[in-house]
Amino acid sequence: MSRQSSHKRNFFKALTGSAVKGSHKLRLGLESSLIILVESVPFLIACAVLVSVISLKSPILLFCLLVGSLIAVITQQVGQQLNLPRRSLILLQILAAAIVLSLYWLDCFAAPAQAQFFGEAEKFFKKTLSDGSTTNSGGSNTAVSLIFNVLRAIYLRFF
Repeated sequence: MSRQSSHKRNFFKALTGSAVKGSHKLRLGLESSLIILVESVPFLIACAVLVSVISLKSPILLFCLLVGSLIAVITQQVGQQLNLPRRSLILLQILAAAIVLSLYWLDCFAAPAQAQFFGEAEKFFKKTLSDGSTTNSGGSNTAVSLIFNVLRAIYLRFF
């Protein structure tokens, strides 16, 4: 009977010892996770601010970033399914990112070019306002130029 009870004691000691070791490892894991989370908070706040500023200033850029991320995830999954080499997978992701960013830059640089129609409109108004009167046409030309320059500045600033 004493032999069986000693085996039971040894078994329970081993069981409780491994449970204590396991709970200690769990506690250490939770503490390290908490430290990592606390250290990541400034980065997460900066990311949130960046995304909010991008979405307010340029929703097209935010859309391009989201599409680019989606394309990167899709190419990663397709590459894993087709067993593509890592080098070609990275090249595909770079190509996808380059295409998305080039489309964004094309859109970004195309917006200021839309203000060029003001040149023809300004010429039309200068000609129309100076045709009717022979006096003080220089003053009306200056006023028309000033108005159109203000309109260009407003258009370039907000569009």
